[in-house]
Amino acid sequence: MVLQGYSPAAIADKLFISPGTVRVHLRNSYKKLDIGSQLDLQNLFIGALMQFEHYEGGDPLEGFF
Repeated sequence: MVLQGYSPAAIADKLFISPGTVRVHLRNSYKKLDIGSQLDLQNLFIGALMQFEHYEGGDPLEGFF
């Protein structure tokens, strides 16, 4: 939803959770991915998609880090 442009408030509304909970999950996800912004997330996603050409199964992000 983040990559689709939804705000934390819109995500919260769709998932029936609070915007604060969305922000906590985003912060934790960014920390696990070692990124700091939505732009970094987008770049990570695009980079992972570019490797899909050579995809042989398993976790597509595994070889990205």
